[in-house]
Amino acid sequence: MPFWLDAVRRFERAIGVPVERFVTSDAYFDLLPHLKRAQSQLEDAVAAMTEEWYRLVNLPSGSDVRQMREQLSRMERQIERLTKQLADRDATGPTPTVRKRDQNG
Repeated sequence: MPFWLDAVRRFERAIGVPVERFVTSDAYFDLLPHLKRAQSQLEDAVAAMTEEWYRLVNLPSGSDVRQMREQLSRMERQIERLTKQLADRDATGPTPTVRKRDQNG
């Protein structure tokens, strides 16, 4: 057996058992929700900070891009709806137009 493989296996045995014991303990499961909440708060803080920096240098932030995508999607849906209305109108044939009479008769 190569020396490096033997060293890796000894290292794994030295840390594996305590780590496995910890991740199956009640303390770990009590700590997990707190860590998840802290991670979420950190992500929100970093997102807010980067958005502020982007605005300072006049770059679009993630929320700006998201808003533009939503607006573009709404416009695409409206264009599709209008296109369908025009196609339906063309399929039914021309609609008769009503002529206004002159005031002279």
